[in-house]
Amino acid sequence: MKQSASEFTKLLSSTPCLPHVPEAQVRIVSAMRYTILAHRQNKDIEGCLVAHFGTRKAARRFAHILETMGDIWPEPVMIHAPKCPQTTYDEMLLLDLVTSVIQKEPAHFHGLLCDMIPEKDCERLHIAISRFLKLFREQTA
Repeated sequence: MKQSASEFTKLLSSTPCLPHVPEAQVRIVSAMRYTILAHRQNKDIEGCLVAHFGTRKAARRFAHILETMGDIWPEPVMIHAPKCPQTTYDEMLLLDLVTSVIQKEPAHFHGLLCDMIPEKDCERLHIAISRFLKLFREQTA
């Protein structure tokens, strides 16, 4: 069955819906959305993250990831509303970066970012994600 050009374009330019990704990834995207919204509204970020990850230490480490992204991203980090089933490219990129760290693929991690940010900033983000995942794995295990 041949796809039309517009169907093919949609396929290539779409991001997955949250109902179709693993629960751990949904938690990360949800935490990202709620944290960025809380920050924009000058609300308690740590309390929001403790609710998602269970401990203050995990909350702080995840907040550090988002702070690092905010510092090094060439444009503001884009998110969808908390209940939106679609994902933005920044949300999917974070999930891809997390997956690269879990799979111990630093070259892939840096490849995802090399055209966007300097190598030293890639390394800062890699370290931040690695530190968070140590606690996230313990909690989900």
